[in-house]
Amino acid sequence: MQNEPIPYGSIIDSTIDSDSGSSNFLDFRSSTRLSERLLLLSSNVDSSLTNAVIQNGLSGSMSDDFFEDPARIEALLKWSAMKNINPLLGAYGGPSCIYPTKYCIIIGTCKGSVLIFTRKQLLVNNLVPQLSNDLSTDYERSSVECVAISSDGTHLAAGYGSGDIFLWNLNISDGVSESTENGSEFTSIKQLKAIIHIKYHKGRVINGLGFIGARHTALVVSDNESDLMYHNGFRSGLWVLTHNSRRILNIANNEKLLRSKTAPSHQGEDSLHMVAILTSCSFAIISTKPRLTTLLVDKLPSIFTDSAIDNCCLNWNKGLTKVAFSIDSEVMVYFLEISESSGSIVSRKEKWKSKEPITSLQWVSEDLLGLLTLSHQFLILDLTDRFKVLAQVDLLTHDLLSPACKHFATSNDELFLSTHYNIEIGKYSTWSETALVNVQRGDYISALKFLASALNPDFPLSKLMKLQKGLSERENQLILPFCNLALASVRFLLRKGSLEDTEIDELLSLILRIVQKFERKDLQMQYVNSLLEEIMNCFSEGKSNIFFDALINAVMEGSITALPPGVFRALLEYYSQQKRTTLLEEIIIMLNPEMLDIDLAVKLCQEHGLFDILIYLWNRIFHDYTSPLIDALYKISDQSQKCVIFNGIEKLDMKKIFDYLTLILTGRKYPQNIPFSSTTEQFNAKVNLYRILFSGTCIELPSKSGIKVYTKSDIKNEPAFPYFNLLLDFNPKRLLAMLNEVFEDSFLNDTGSSYKNDGAQVSRQYIIHVILDIMKERSNSVECALLAIFVSSNISKYPQFISVSNQALEKLVESICGVDYPNLRSDLQRALEALLSIYIPANPEVFITEMKEKRYNQVLFTVYCKLRRFPELFVLVLESQNTQDDYGIDLKNVVETIFNATKSDRSMKRATIQIIERNMASLLSKLGPKDAVALFQNLDTEIHNFVFTLSDELSQLHYLDELFAKPSLSATNDHLSNSYIDLCCKYKDNRRLLPVLKEFPMKKVNFHSILESLIMKRNFEAAGIVHQRLEDYTSVIDDMMHCIRAWFSQQNQDYESLNYYITMAVQAADASKSEREQNWSKLIACLITVYGRLRSAIEQDACKKAMQSVFIKLALSYNSDQETGSRQFWSILTGALENQEVIMRKAHELRALLLDIYTAYNVEEHMSRILLRLVGSFSTELTKRYEKAIQRGSAICNEKCEICGKIIWGIGVDTAVFELWESGMRKSKKEMLNVKVSSIVVFMCGHGFHEQCLKNLGQGNGKYYCLICKTRVII
Repeated sequence: MQNEPIPYGSIIDSTIDSDSGSSNFLDFRSSTRLSERLLLLSSNVDSSLTNAVIQNGLSGSMSDDFFEDPARIEALLKWSAMKNINPLLGAYGGPSCIYPTKYCIIIGTCKGSVLIFTRKQLLVNNLVPQLSNDLSTDYERSSVECVAISSDGTHLAAGYGSGDIFLWNLNISDGVSESTENGSEFTSIKQLKAIIHIKYHKGRVINGLGFIGARHTALVVSDNESDLMYHNGFRSGLWVLTHNSRRILNIANNEKLLRSKTAPSHQGEDSLHMVAILTSCSFAIISTKPRLTTLLVDKLPSIFTDSAIDNCCLNWNKGLTKVAFSIDSEVMVYFLEISESSGSIVSRKEKWKSKEPITSLQWVSEDLLGLLTLSHQFLILDLTDRFKVLAQVDLLTHDLLSPACKHFATSNDELFLSTHYNIEIGKYSTWSETALVNVQRGDYISALKFLASALNPDFPLSKLMKLQKGLSERENQLILPFCNLALASVRFLLRKGSLEDTEIDELLSLILRIVQKFERKDLQMQYVNSLLEEIMNCFSEGKSNIFFDALINAVMEGSITALPPGVFRALLEYYSQQKRTTLLEEIIIMLNPEMLDIDLAVKLCQEHGLFDILIYLWNRIFHDYTSPLIDALYKISDQSQKCVIFNGIEKLDMKKIFDYLTLILTGRKYPQNIPFSSTTEQFNAKVNLYRILFSGTCIELPSKSGIKVYTKSDIKNEPAFPYFNLLLDFNPKRLLAMLNEVFEDSFLNDTGSSYKNDGAQVSRQYIIHVILDIMKERSNSVECALLAIFVSSNISKYPQFISVSNQALEKLVESICGVDYPNLRSDLQRALEALLSIYIPANPEVFITEMKEKRYNQVLFTVYCKLRRFPELFVLVLESQNTQDDYGIDLKNVVETIFNATKSDRSMKRATIQIIERNMASLLSKLGPKDAVALFQNLDTEIHNFVFTLSDELSQLHYLDELFAKPSLSATNDHLSNSYIDLCCKYKDNRRLLPVLKEFPMKKVNFHSILESLIMKRNFEAAGIVHQRLEDYTSVIDDMMHCIRAWFSQQNQDYESLNYYITMAVQAADASKSEREQNWSKLIACLITVYGRLRSAIEQDACKKAMQSVFIKLALSYNSDQETGSRQFWSILTGALENQEVIMRKAHELRALLLDIYTAYNVEEHMSRILLRLVGSFSTELTKRYEKAIQRGSAICNEKCEICGKIIWGIGVDTAVFELWESGMRKSKKEMLNVKVSSIVVFMCGHGFHEQCLKNLGQGNGKYYCLICKTRVII
């Protein structure tokens, strides 16, 4: 195969590397700038344009939430005073509680009367706490603490401070009339007496009062004595109204009933007659109809129960969908789903914590919870937004009566306060009043922000502010006021002349954001479009940039997606004049084109060369996907006069046509890079484009018009497949990269399309055949190589859809190998690798030789693997500096694969071993000793001997370290073992050498030769270990004596080393058999001799301590037999003193040393004996104490409880107590029936008490202590 030179300046040479950032041109993936820009915008990522706009102050810097500041809602409340009520209350002792309803205000007084006032402040009823048949002149004088009214408003109940409860029938007309001054007039009011008087709770504090369901005379009442009672009024046989009472629940002794609240009943909504109960330990909901049933029980968290409770509240919302309670500063809300048919409740709960204790809890609406705090701050929480504080109203200035919880209430979206001076009512402003107040102050921004908040789908204050609940109805309610307010605000600011201020920018941004909140298209068409046009007309030509910059910022943020035609046109013209073409593209593609002036848009795009937008408009408006390709073909073939779309676009920009084809042919819109919404439109677009691209001849356009689209000036030169050839000549790499991406589309499957071109179905197989035919006609070897690269890559990628003949494969290989172009080197190799997955060269040797000449190592790697020529593969990978980069696989994995493949083939194994022997150093440097050892062990253990071919003995040592690190990998070769130990002794210091000598198997090493080497080097410490393993203990003593003498001759002395030498010598002396006494004597004589030579006091002290250590260990070794040990000791000491070197020492030099030795020996001996005696004595004493404890038993030493004085043990106690005691002590399982005795707590000290008496004094929960001696251990 001959390599054809590349012509200088060819089109391939100039474009081949410029389009793709990938090493392989087929890996290029089409994209557009606009698609990336849209992706950034959809992810809320600011571009440089948006950043610039924000820096110019065109984006609102403040939140659109009007109620971000809770104090704003406080301004929405309008307060009015009912001044005529308070003067009347003085005669009744003043107000004690307030209970507002829709039509009247009920006030409990301090002297017992319950007064009912109309909303016009007229007193209409005085409810007297006295039965109608009571002949006494006196009535209940205590204050009214709570009031409840029946569901139909005909009956009223009141609870008093005395614990009495009275019930009145408000329909009775025979009450006693009295004259009272109402304002300036005297009116007659009725004094009604009660129909039922309940005395059950007298002397207690009532903490819950309510009617059950729609009943008039059925009450549920709770008090501080933990009684929850059901009081039912009925007519007796003589038609006399009376009542009976029964307990609903028994509260445990360790619980305290805090509150109860009956569920409100409105026209039979509560068919279960539910009651919420709050205790100090739990919260529960029960049903009293048709039978008493527990619906919910929830144990309170420890945060509620661990401390004293000063403030607690409990309340239902009107719809019975939520119930909330508060304990001090903690609030818990239960969200309920009630099934009346099954009588069950499904709930979830949420918790919130206030900064201060809560004294009152009221429902403002179904989802708004009102809380009154200890400092008289009224908070409104939005439960739909995680307890967001919508409002904070300061009621401290209103001078509420105390306690505030009795003089504060909510009803029908109003707040009622009982103050020292008046009854005050707070009403919420309507939405129109709120907006008007801000406009009158000139604060248009706040007025618009209020409307923006009101347009939120979940606006929580809609009911309070008289807004429609549904969003669609609310939009209809607010659209006209918003348009008027927006236009008025712009005109107002323009008249002020504040265009230099950022206030106008903030206003415009806010208006545009509100515009987008209106989701109803009919409202946008009817009102919003005209609003934007009128606002635009408010700006003069010199100031229009302010409006357009604010508008474009809203478009970039995505808050505006459609503009009226006039505004759209003006916006395009403005940015066209500014020559901000990038922004012009984004405007057109991000806004709804239905309002676009198409002629203007096309004109501007052609003027500024906006290729992407021209195609976008043509596709979007005309649904025409072929004309852009035809226009591009005209432009590429230098027939610009025939262009309709790309008139004025440069020819170089036509390379974008490949991006267009890629996106459309893979089912994506251009340039947005988003899927087609219509599968039919997508299918037709693909069919029409493939019909043009792979048409064998020039097509007629329009169809059957006789006018053909030619690519050559001389039609006689038109080639087969003219359009594909034209694009191939224009930019072959981009064309083939486009096809490579398009091939992934399922449309080209053989069964994926019914479209046929020139009688053949357009598929991958068809396109490959077209390209193979074109290759036959092409003379440029580089172009043929590019086509061959594409075909080769896709044949292997889609073998189930593409098949070619062996002759065609040979032609592909010839085309690929016929080019030697540096920039295509990687692509050519990858193509050959792909081909080799389905192709075997006819003459492998010739093919391999050629690949070697070209140094196509990647191809060689694949060929060797395919032909199983593993030795050659081994040589190839050893030549690589980095197999991971060159072949995409780690060297270790390659070598492991080669070894596994050659292990069973003797010839290949022999060749592989020879390669290892020649390249041992290279392999070790690349693999590392650890991996090399494991791999060689798997192939053949004899390979380990090649380590001696290494010239560097340290490298040999490192390899052998890994070899002998794991016994499973170690060889049985004695030569390796001896060489390893020799190398260790030669190059390792004692810190690394000694562990090897201690653990290495002795059978594999000639230790005698090792010893000679160690002794020659005077490494007596290592020699000592070898002698110890050989059990030559006398030599060990000699070695350690050398070490001890050397230690004392050193400058920097390590005392741990000295202790190690002494210990090792002592162990050797103790392990000696026949030479035991002789070895002890040698060791002692050595230390005595060393001591005599020392002149430093520090060194002498160290020697003394070493000597003492030796004698102490000697004493311990002879401790079992005192007489024998003493005799041997003196024999050892005599042998040491008779040593020649010791004799030469002066007696006075050794006197102090020998005295210390003797003292240490005797002390240790005597201490051992004393310890043995102590252990024996102490064990006896423990045994005696245990026996005494068993004999004494677990008796109670006091007969009476020291707290209450009652008998708990002994004479006079019920026999059942003794039986229980005996059963408990014996751990009997016998059941004691019909025995009622108080539990007794007995401590180890013998004192006993009644368990209840200890609980009364504050002890409990199983943790008791004796009051007499503070013992805590219970028998």
